[in-house]
Amino acid sequence: MDDSSATTSDAFLTRLLWLSVTLITVGAFQALALTTVMPAVADELNGYALYALTMGAPLATHVISTTIGGKWVDARGPYIPTITGCSLAALGLVVAGIARHMEVVAIGRAIMGLGTGMLMVALYAMVGSHVPANKQPKFFAIFAAAWVVPSMFGPFFAGWVAERYSWRVVFLAVVPILLIAVLAMIPILKPLPRKHESIWKDKNAYRLVLIATGAGGGAALMQIVVSQRSIVAGVIFVVLAALVFYLLKQLLPVGTLSARRNEVGAAIATRMWINAPIVATEAFLPLMLVEIHDWTKKTAGIVLTIGGISWALGSYVQGKIADPQKRHRLPIMGGILSTIGIAIAAISAFPWAPPILTAFAWLLAGAGVGLTLPAMSVVALGSTPKSEHGQISASLQIVDGIGAALAIGVVGFFQMIPYIVGDHQAQGNPFVPGLLFMAALAALSTYTATRVPKLTGPDSIDSTTPRR
Repeated sequence: MDDSSATTSDAFLTRLLWLSVTLITVGAFQALALTTVMPAVADELNGYALYALTMGAPLATHVISTTIGGKWVDARGPYIPTITGCSLAALGLVVAGIARHMEVVAIGRAIMGLGTGMLMVALYAMVGSHVPANKQPKFFAIFAAAWVVPSMFGPFFAGWVAERYSWRVVFLAVVPILLIAVLAMIPILKPLPRKHESIWKDKNAYRLVLIATGAGGGAALMQIVVSQRSIVAGVIFVVLAALVFYLLKQLLPVGTLSARRNEVGAAIATRMWINAPIVATEAFLPLMLVEIHDWTKKTAGIVLTIGGISWALGSYVQGKIADPQKRHRLPIMGGILSTIGIAIAAISAFPWAPPILTAFAWLLAGAGVGLTLPAMSVVALGSTPKSEHGQISASLQIVDGIGAALAIGVVGFFQMIPYIVGDHQAQGNPFVPGLLFMAALAALSTYTATRVPKLTGPDSIDSTTPRR
């Protein structure tokens, strides 16, 4: 059996699916669990001023590793990038878990972002290159379903552990599982074809890595600036946000941020405008419930559980729909649901609002993003040749990382406005303005979704779309 048939056989696809599900499940647990315990981390280390930085750091470094990882996968294959990504993620968890200062937690989280970014690029590229097009929607739906168990038990369990023992246990307990996964994946990755090309064969690669580093660094600086709470900091934040957005444009396929009709860029743009506000809102929900509504940390985590389950259900539904016309409407419906959900979450941030409203809000928002993200992955990979799957996978991860980092920074910026105007005693809510802005961004995804090619498979999409 040749390499091509070996890597498309049912046995290989089954092993690849189990590998991917295992890694995504571990990643989902640490993402949801760590978001749940971050208020406890900030409380113990007196790090509320660096809360936005700690939440946004992995998203900022994500863009650097995805850019390098995309080039690496296309030049050498997914074997080494996958192993490297898992190892960096484990190292970041250890650094954050033993930290005595909030700044060190942020560094550990940044290392985690380097690892998860590279890992996800490799996984997406493997699916795009080795999974038949008619099976890809199912794969991406199962990827989302891999969040179900962590969503059901992760946040509540993490909150319980943080309250009964320590938040450090939540960080460190994931490390041995991740290392076992690294060992288990080696025999699965060995059959994959390997290349021996230089990662820098494309003269444009150096420029892209420099741009990615600048964008990631700028996004990280944004998280630091919002903790300063002054007029000067506010001006610097706006300048940095504009710079990062400009650099982001250089990293993506032509026409992405303008969402050109019938191009892969529209799919990537839709992914960004729905994912970024969801991640940013979710980053602050546990803090909001603890500070505004006096919920316990483990109880606040239940909201993330509800959103994760509805996200997985939304992904499952999109994976079952094959009719092109119906699939074309999925991201539009998803954007509407997410917009409504985030808007309701903003209302629930008022002290007079019943906090249970937050749970209902996240039920809607999770379902919306579940309907949208897998569909956008299918059309982005399906509209590009296999030789570019590493770069397109990187683009998908870049908008996830930088988009979310920008959004988290914006929420933090709205929280610093009362200090900028010199009225930090004002009767207001620090969460509401930022969350309403996130709802507006989610609404933008409904527009860009109308410009995405119908999801009828790669044969119906022009694969000559200009890239970077």
